[in-house]
Amino acid sequence: MVAHEGSSCCSNPHPTYDESTETPPQVDSSPPHAEGSEIDVSKDGGVIKKVLVAGTGERPPKGFEVEVHYVGKLQDGTQFDSSRDRDTSFRFVLGEGQVIKGWDLGVATMSVGEKSMLTIQPSYGYGEAGAGGSIPPNATLQV
Repeated sequence: MVAHEGSSCCSNPHPTYDESTETPPQVDSSPPHAEGSEIDVSKDGGVIKKVLVAGTGERPPKGFEVEVHYVGKLQDGTQFDSSRDRDTSFRFVLGEGQVIKGWDLGVATMSVGEKSMLTIQPSYGYGEAGAGGSIPPNATLQV
């Protein structure tokens, strides 16, 4: 994939906890992943991240709202969804189960401005059920 494909991460992360009464979540301040690196995010091969463009800064912690752009494709290259085609980003809260497990895990490892491709095996995606007519059962996804 090239720029404008894959997932772009984390502009304007917003806390979803009550700053006046709760302790903020811990951020991961380790250095951003290098461009071209491949990381086994799930530690079992279920979610592999390939960094296309390195980001800067910290990674968002669980409980933060993140804003991403993405192009979702099946393993054969068939596109099933794209925030870029709609010209609007997608927001979700990390670690809250609002998206497939592969996205929760993968986006949590991204830094602001990073562009990566996530290869997500069915057990971290839509599994045996698939999703509607566009994602068949047991599909490997590239986002």
